[in-house]
Amino acid sequence: MHSFHSTVSRRDFMKTLGLAGAGIGAAAAVSPVFHDLDEVTASPTAGWKRAWFVKEVDEPTLEIDWNQIHRMDRRGQPGRDVMAGRSDGYYSYYLEIEEFVKREFPDWKGTTLRDRALNEAWYSTWMGTQTVRTPAPTPDQLSGNTSIGPMPKWQGTPEENLRTIRAAFRSFGVSSVTVAPVDEKTRKLFYSYVGNREVTFEDIDLFEQTADRFAIPNNCQWVIHWTNLQDTELTSRMPSHVGRAGFPMAYTHVKRIDLLIEQFLRGLGYQCINAGNYCPSAAFGIMTGVGEHTRMGTTLNSPEYGSHLRGQYRVVTDLPLAVTKPIDAGMERFCETCGVCGTQCPFGAIAMGDKSWDNACGQDWATDQSVGGDTCMWNIPGYNGWRLDYRKCMGNCCSCMAACPFGTAGASLIHEVVKGTMSVTPVFNSFFRSMSETFNYGHKEPESWWDLPLEQIPAYGVNPALLVK
Repeated sequence: MHSFHSTVSRRDFMKTLGLAGAGIGAAAAVSPVFHDLDEVTASPTAGWKRAWFVKEVDEPTLEIDWNQIHRMDRRGQPGRDVMAGRSDGYYSYYLEIEEFVKREFPDWKGTTLRDRALNEAWYSTWMGTQTVRTPAPTPDQLSGNTSIGPMPKWQGTPEENLRTIRAAFRSFGVSSVTVAPVDEKTRKLFYSYVGNREVTFEDIDLFEQTADRFAIPNNCQWVIHWTNLQDTELTSRMPSHVGRAGFPMAYTHVKRIDLLIEQFLRGLGYQCINAGNYCPSAAFGIMTGVGEHTRMGTTLNSPEYGSHLRGQYRVVTDLPLAVTKPIDAGMERFCETCGVCGTQCPFGAIAMGDKSWDNACGQDWATDQSVGGDTCMWNIPGYNGWRLDYRKCMGNCCSCMAACPFGTAGASLIHEVVKGTMSVTPVFNSFFRSMSETFNYGHKEPESWWDLPLEQIPAYGVNPALLVK
């Protein structure tokens, strides 16, 4: 048996990485400087304490050519099973997943009835099962059932308003709240058509929805991006049937939160336009600083929550808000040398090569229906990154989220010191990736979920350690 002993002290090693005194020197280098409490409370980041290695930047780490970004026309966009040419819908996908899990865990006996019952229970309540019993009164509607009576709409500075919604949204179950302006760039991220309805920006006072258009008022100048965490233990057992119960579970929570947010903003006296179907989630998550672009393409990685965000939603509002910036935490650079998600995709839908400006679908703007062509582009050019092959991806398999070293929430090899190292230098990224596989982080045996101690199955399924982030 061999023993290995380092003659380099831990502190000297940290110095080599540029991390010595991370709590003081390194943190001070990337943290905002405040001179008094007024400046602290006026800061847009007040209320969200992020790790020292999460640096705010003016432009996202994802390189974007805004001249090549145009609004997507989603009329007639086919489903993934149709694009993949699967005449049996999702049935063959499920058979392939079953075989994939059995290869990962040879002793696994396969999907059981209780696995299916858990999964179907959540699917039966997914999204459309909750409604508002009585709309929250607007400030001018407050009357007899209160001792206050009508009040003027809420007025606060953009920074105060951001802290206000962060506090309220967290009480609703939201993980993070970030904000983007509705400007020349971000308007390009909104789809031009959803279904057969055009998405427009107009000089009107209130949001309008008709048979042929969704009209967003120009006075609604802010996009609130909020996130919801997917079940921690179930996610680590994806893509098995029991693991995939975390998928509809997350969306059931999202629907409840969505209604709460709408009623809260209404109660303050402002509009809340649910824009979840009008624009892509990861794009706004990257622009507002939730996380960074990843090899998974449509899934971003957050420094706090890894790849476990199931539910990145957007609402457009006229409540004035402080805008949040993109971040650089070294996560996109880590993806360049990792690729674990690609090796663990049962369908080969994740690109294993380098980042590219090519949209990897053989389509371009010249033939897109948005300019009179006859194709509906499903991956756009205009950024140097990775793109998911929708012709292969099932959508709710989520094996990549379970496999990602950043997604092993609560027990991840990618802990704070490792994350800090990555933010300073990419030299050790390949080593960290290899260690993640060596220690078998990522997928867990599906049946083991049923034998977990109850304290490891927390209410709403989220590791409590993540709720203090």
